Amino acid sequence: MGRFGLWQVELPLLMTAALALVLARRSRLVLPAVVVLGLVLGIFRGAQSVVEYAELERLVGQKVTLVGEVADDATVSDKGHLNFSLHRLTHEGQPISGAVRVRGRYQKVKRGYAVSVTGKLGPTIGSKQAEFGFASQIEVLSTEIGWLEEIRQRFFAGMRTALPEPLASLALGLLVGTRGLIPKSLQDQLTKVGLSHIVAVSGYNLTILTRAAQRPLRQLSKYLSTALVLWLVLGFVVVSGFSASIVRAAVVSVLALLAAYYGRELRPMALIALAAGLTAAVKPDYLWSDLGWQLSFLAFFGIMVLAPAVEQRFVKKPRAIKTLLIESLSAQIMTFPLIAVIFQQLSIASLVSNVIVLPLIPAVMLLGFVAGLGGWLIAPIAGWLAWPAALLLRLILAVVDHLAGLSWSSIQLYISTTDMVLIYGLVAAVLLIMLRAAKQSTLATQTKLVAASPENAPPRQKLN
Repeated sequence: MGRFGLWQVELPLLMTAALALVLARRSRLVLPAVVVLGLVLGIFRGAQSVVEYAELERLVGQKVTLVGEVADDATVSDKGHLNFSLHRLTHEGQPISGAVRVRGRYQKVKRGYAVSVTGKLGPTIGSKQAEFGFASQIEVLSTEIGWLEEIRQRFFAGMRTALPEPLASLALGLLVGTRGLIPKSLQDQLTKVGLSHIVAVSGYNLTILTRAAQRPLRQLSKYLSTALVLWLVLGFVVVSGFSASIVRAAVVSVLALLAAYYGRELRPMALIALAAGLTAAVKPDYLWSDLGWQLSFLAFFGIMVLAPAVEQRFVKKPRAIKTLLIESLSAQIMTFPLIAVIFQQLSIASLVSNVIVLPLIPAVMLLGFVAGLGGWLIAPIAGWLAWPAALLLRLILAVVDHLAGLSWSSIQLYISTTDMVLIYGLVAAVLLIMLRAAKQSTLATQTKLVAASPENAPPRQKLN
């Protein structure tokens, strides 16, 4: 089967999308039209990608040389092995679609470098199409990187100047989601206590940043505050590296900002569906194979949809600690079936760890950002600027280390794909029941208020 051309797939779909939006511009069908068309476009483009990736997959099992660009921050394992991803590939001088994982001997490699990798190509799972189990040769062809990547690397270097390891890597993980730079032992501990999500950029992280940036500018100009925050989100995506969870978080944040600017209110379900449709249309690989994108949406659904329904149904007097507990539990409920299928592990200590650590995250992000800037711009006094961040980061590490050392902190749990589908079906059914009950309760309350209003009171009889 040959490749689909642009005129064969994307152009007709875009024309259909434009027609549908014109027809639905004055009705409630606009949002469903965007979501459905985005998902359809993502499916078709995903099918096109599968055909194109077949060329790379045919090389699996052979010893080949691929030339490409380093796609992420290279990491070094406990055994001293280099790990990174390669995209924008060429094979024997011809472009080839897809991306591969690379593992080999240590060499100084940075994101954006052009490299040549030789070795036996093997199969893999996830968002990459193949992998070099252990490359026999890795050669750096070019060290030129763009100015945006240069800024990103300087900020990273500034963070390492201001903070020792593993504090610097943890701070970068909290700020920009660079989980791969964190030592493997600490990654395992975070997963064990249910805190791996704090080093994966989410809407929560961007919400913190957008609110902090809008607050001092809101009284000056609504337009200025919105424009600057949109640029902040764009810069955050660039510095973070365009991962699946970052793109999802950025789409959600931008939609929420634009809705607030134009005086519109997007319901959580509509926001989730719109973000899913748009990201799937732009990057169909997220929808097809990216676990981070899937977990990110599940957690976001738990916090934005399931948690409010649970709180409204069972909590009469909401408190900050109760809300935090419910949001954490809801996110865990939505993500644990998929995690159990993939990783076969369930964290028991997650509720305790999240209640202790999550309230510290906004302060750690702000102080960590100050530490990184200090290490980059004024290195001689970076230590003084970084000590508040170091204090909170050490506190988080102490909590993680203590909980991970408990025998009951996590258990091995395996469920099948069928079990996962049944669990999500049960959660959906319970959620629908709670939402329907909440709607009926709201209608009953409104009816009582209308009945009790002075306009509906019976006229008083005059006394003779």
